[in-house]
Amino acid sequence: HERRQVLVEWNDTAGEVPDATVVDLFQERARSTPEATAIVVNGRSLSFAELNAWSNRLARAFVASGVGPERLVALSLPRS
Repeated sequence: HERRQVLVEWNDTAGEVPDATVVDLFQERARSTPEATAIVVNGRSLSFAELNAWSNRLARAFVASGVGPERLVALSLPRS
């Protein structure tokens, strides 16, 4: 029973997969529900609009530093 549960029931991945990137899906969510909570970290929450604005500022900083398509960027973040 446990083997079937793990291999079949919990591994049921059949489903529709959107024809969009994670970025596209996030942007659409930020447009459709900008005030909805996107993340909560250390008791502070950010809406999709706030997270989208923050990520766009980060992306512009990367571009200003010379990062472009097909370039790897390493991030070091504290665990949370």
